Parts: sequence; structure tokens; C-alpha cells
Amino acid sequence: MEFTRRTGRTLRVCRITFNHPESRLRFTLYPMFHIGRPEFYAEISRDLPRFRYLLLEGVTWRDRPPRHLFDLAAEKLGLAAQEKALVLPPTAERINVDMPRDEFRPLFERLPAGQRFVLTFLRRVLWALSLFPALRRSMRLAFVQKESLADHREPWMREARSLLVMERDACIADRIETFFREHRDVPTETYAAVLFGAAHMPAIAARLHRLGLTPGSRKWLDVLGVDDRPEPTLAERVERGLARLFGGQPGGDPPGPR
Repeated sequence: MEFTRRTGRTLRVCRITFNHPESRLRFTLYPMFHIGRPEFYAEISRDLPRFRYLLLEGVTWRDRPPRHLFDLAAEKLGLAAQEKALVLPPTAERINVDMPRDEFRPLFERLPAGQRFVLTFLRRVLWALSLFPALRRSMRLAFVQKESLADHREPWMREARSLLVMERDACIADRIETFFREHRDVPTETYAAVLFGAAHMPAIAARLHRLGLTPGSRKWLDVLGVDDRPEPTLAERVERGLARLFGGQPGGDPPGPR
């Protein structure tokens, strides 16, 4: 089942609703990314008030993660951060179905030191790189091409992928199954939104399928994209900067005395 699609230089995700023939409880899966177009989060935010339950991602190994750095990096890239741009309706019941911290933290601390360093300082590194205009387009393109902000498929991140995706997947799927069994007999049609990173969606969908739910309606959403214009050279950036400074036009003569 396809949840993400890269068309040229555009990253898209598929919102899918799952139905059960003997239950009035519906699940809608929203594959998420930490950073994306403001319009992507706005569209999902407009859709969420119809849900009674929000099944949410949320695991940490630190007391105070530097959440604001994602937003600062996104702003520099002309994008938005999920944690700030996504608006959760106050009328819905929010349920964290992620791996509990007391289970996650011991596993995280057993990762190789280099992998723990990357995951701990990822936000800071992204923010620092976003300060350089010459790197911003390349960063956007990297986000389109990678599975997530830290592409755990790299061989040297194998243990991190096992924890952050595979081991968490089993826990998340178990907790969603528990939720379904506890709420499957709702008397009226009831919707639950599942808002998780796109990398977790195949495992979640597989568990729903095992429980007898089948996919129904689908809608593709644009997460972010990169235009096809070439990156300006250093000389072109200097020329544009001088033109703005002196009031001329790039490639033309500076204005003469008046």
C-alpha cells in the first residue's frame, strides 16, 4: 500500500480511511512529516474537527527537547513545522499510542554513541544549516528525497532504525489494536484520526488489515516541493546583493548621480 510518492521534486502523502464491515468505528491515516508546506498542515487542520479521537505520536528520551528549533529551521526554508502549524481541535480526545518513555529510553541509551549523537543534535544541526541561504534549496530537496529527517535506512544508522521504526511499530500497532477492541462497538459512526510519521504507516495499516479493516477513500496531499530553477551561483548572489544595496538591477549598470 502506497503512503508516500515522489513525483519529480514534489513529495506527496496519501490520506486513507479504513472501514470494518461489523463496526461503525472508522480510522483515517495521515502520514506526517516534521517539516512541510504551511498549506499541507492547514488542510489537515481543517479536516480534523470531524474526528472524535486523535491517535497521536509522541515519544522522547529527554525532559526538554529543543522543539522550537524545528520551527526556526522551517521558517528559514520557507516551510512550516508540524508541531507549530498543525492545529488539533479541542473537541477531540487526544490519545498518545506511541511507545511509553519508560520503555523507549533504555533502548535509546543502548544505541551506539554516534547514533545517539545524531538523534540528539539533529534539530540543532538543521537549524544551523538553515542559516546559510546557499544550502536552503538543497535542504528542501533532501527532505523530498529522504524517508524522514534522519534517513535511518543508511547502514550506519541500522540500530537507530530498528528502535525508531521497527520496535516502535510493534508497540504502536498493539496499542491501536487495543483501542479498536475497546471502541469497536460504538453505536454511531465515529472517526479516529491516526497522525504518525509516514515511516510508521505500513505497520499500522498492516495491523488494521489483520483486524478486518479495509481501505476506502483516499486523497493525495502535497507535503513540499522544490522548483526546477537552478541554484544561483555565488557570483549571481553577490550581484543581486549589490543591486539591492545600490538600487540597480542585476546585470545592469548601477544608477548614476542625480
